[in-house]
Amino acid sequence: MNPADVRDDQPTELATSLALSERRRRDAQRLSGVGFWELNHKAQTLYWSEEIFAIYSLEAGTIEPNYETFVRLIHDDDREQVKAAYLDSVESHQEYNIRYRIKAGESIRWIEARGVTYYDSAGNPERSIGTAQDISEIIEAQDAIERLASHDALTGLPNRSLLADRLDQAIAHARRTSQLLAVCYLDLDGFKPINDNFGHATGDLLLIAFANRVKQELREGDTLARLGGDEFVITLNGLSSSMQCEQILQRLMRIMSEPYFVEGLSLKVSASIGVTIYPLDAADADSLLRHADHAMYKAKKRGKSTFELHDHTQNLKVRTTRAALTRFEASLKNNELVLLYQPRIDLRNGHPAGFEALVRWPLPRNGLALPAQFLPLIETRELAISLDRWVVKSAIEQHLAWRSNQIIVPISINLSPEMIQDATFPAYLAELLSDCPDDVPEFIEFEILETGALGDTDETGKTMYACIDQGVKFSLDDFGTGYSSLTYFHRLPIDLLKIDRTFVCKMLDDPRDQDIVEGVTRLADALGRPVVAEGVESIELAIMLLQMGCQYAQGYGIAMPMPPDRVPSWLKQWRHNQDWHRLGDMQNGPTARYDLNVAILSHRLWMDKLSRFCKTASDSLAPEIDVRQRQFARWYQGIGAARYHNRATFGAIDLLHKEIHGAAQTLRSKIRDLSPEARQVELNKISQKGDELTSLIIELASQ
Repeated sequence: MNPADVRDDQPTELATSLALSERRRRDAQRLSGVGFWELNHKAQTLYWSEEIFAIYSLEAGTIEPNYETFVRLIHDDDREQVKAAYLDSVESHQEYNIRYRIKAGESIRWIEARGVTYYDSAGNPERSIGTAQDISEIIEAQDAIERLASHDALTGLPNRSLLADRLDQAIAHARRTSQLLAVCYLDLDGFKPINDNFGHATGDLLLIAFANRVKQELREGDTLARLGGDEFVITLNGLSSSMQCEQILQRLMRIMSEPYFVEGLSLKVSASIGVTIYPLDAADADSLLRHADHAMYKAKKRGKSTFELHDHTQNLKVRTTRAALTRFEASLKNNELVLLYQPRIDLRNGHPAGFEALVRWPLPRNGLALPAQFLPLIETRELAISLDRWVVKSAIEQHLAWRSNQIIVPISINLSPEMIQDATFPAYLAELLSDCPDDVPEFIEFEILETGALGDTDETGKTMYACIDQGVKFSLDDFGTGYSSLTYFHRLPIDLLKIDRTFVCKMLDDPRDQDIVEGVTRLADALGRPVVAEGVESIELAIMLLQMGCQYAQGYGIAMPMPPDRVPSWLKQWRHNQDWHRLGDMQNGPTARYDLNVAILSHRLWMDKLSRFCKTASDSLAPEIDVRQRQFARWYQGIGAARYHNRATFGAIDLLHKEIHGAAQTLRSKIRDLSPEARQVELNKISQKGDELTSLIIELASQ
């Protein structure tokens, strides 16, 4: 071969390689939704990749990109901030990173831009390069979750979480102004018969009408919140006397008692109201609500449409609380508290993924007291930190004890807001870990409550990062129940989210709870965080969560909290639990609706139990034959009725379901009189009906 020919081929090969590399880069940007830009400071030219044009809803080549064009695209309210941030990054030689809005056609989009500037030998900027990405979907998901977390889905009123925030603010305002604050707890009289006779849809419309009417009558600065069901709370701020409160309540009760016209019906309800007045009742927010609730029950006993004032002179409870606090402090000092451990599993394969350490207080006559029974006793920061230090130390010691028996499992430990804001905690943790094997921190996770992450996020962040530097992780507990902005979540180094059990355990009953869980799971996925669902009480719930994208679960359906000496035997027993280990095979359901997939799965699991029962005729293997006790019936009467009650197939499902159970009851009653062959014949008939039931459920998804 002629050497000259080889040299002639080299530029062609290089050009081909460069073109291929450039095409790959463009494809990567297009697929990831990330655009590239470059600004030449000396030539004053701006380059945009095709993806940048797409992000700004512009046709490539229709305009000549320059700095002025870019600035005009930015939303008016963000323009000066973006310009200042960019100029500051150039002057300070720092990276450029900002989020801003743009006007893309008729819509507003959120953009995240990053960049870096290169300089010549004299320190003058030569060129800036960077990326831009449309993050509108993430922002929209954050806004939706914040709304779900703070407002009632039905009425749009503040929920319990937002009420807690408003109530704290109202107490602070009353303290500053020396005015009175009335906390009023409402329960509707006559709502249940209307809900039962006319249906939940009519009941919901009545609640909306009630909320709108009362809200219009309140003064500016007052709050109306819905706690759930037909229970509401009103805060009346800036009162000068108890008499003024009574006058306002009398007017509101007259208005509440007027007829409501809903779907052509004239409906009447009234309200029983319990009232407590701060600072005459000098309690915290939770206690004020509790006192008003107690007063409401007294009002209800006296008759409809009346109110009752809380008697703040009672001090028996105060004396009882102080005595209990003294006993608790002694138990902590004497090392009498105990830790129980509840397992967390990976839903994808059913394998144990760790244990949560749960503190309990042994009482001589009442067994183990739950945290909800003794944590309210803790009124000082010092006692809260002392309790947390005991829990952390005991949990790490237990991890080491399990290690000595070849059991190495992660442990999650709850921290109070006081501990996570304590600057001395990292040093205490370092002291505990100093004598441990090097990899122990990898198995330690600290859980902080969403509301506990409020306060001073700078100090909280410092404490968390100092702990993370030692190798531990952090999770955000009870996500969705607090009222913190997701800004706090972005500021703090959170590795994992835990969805509160109050949403999870009712997913088969209330479509709104399912929507909240699904929304939180999607947000966590968008932010790249795994999710743990608390309160998982059945395998059906686990399947629904897995199909939503939730990776981890814990709850009574998996295991109750257990003493540490029972953990080894539980782990051994759990290895043989085939139903939970096969969860990954059920990740994809036959429909796109999670609740329908759960209904189908519930019936199939029941059929599996019935099949095993037919083979052995053992009562211990008999499935729940009573229709009312099955998860399927729970779905049908709960979320199924809420979503599909007006579809033709829904009624047919109920009839077929009852027919299947009638046949199962008959089979169970005569099982010992039948030969194995005869049992199989009867089982096949029931199985055929079960296939018809599955088809009807799938048909619901298409109606």
